[in-house]
Amino acid sequence: MGQVSDEDLFAPIFTSARRRALWLGINLITAFLASAVIGIFDKVLIEVAALSGIIIPMVLDKNGIDPALAGSVILTTVTDVVGFFVFLGSATIIFMS
Repeated sequence: MGQVSDEDLFAPIFTSARRRALWLGINLITAFLASAVIGIFDKVLIEVAALSGIIIPMVLDKNGIDPALAGSVILTTVTDVVGFFVFLGSATIIFMS
């Protein structure tokens, strides 16, 4: 399982950091890449978030649910679902045409 030994688990912090530096660097680069791609579609996401951010609390309040407690969970779900829909929908359009 990744060839992790007890020696690796209990290694000093600097030794562990040195061993993981390459992968942490790659992770950082991929995070920047993902951020750049998201930035291309920021206008769509700003619309997807604004509309959801208005409608969800209103619907929760009408149903007697405190929007401050439930709103963030539902808003995150809606944002994720719409994000995947846009991502996969765009990929389908690109690759199926």
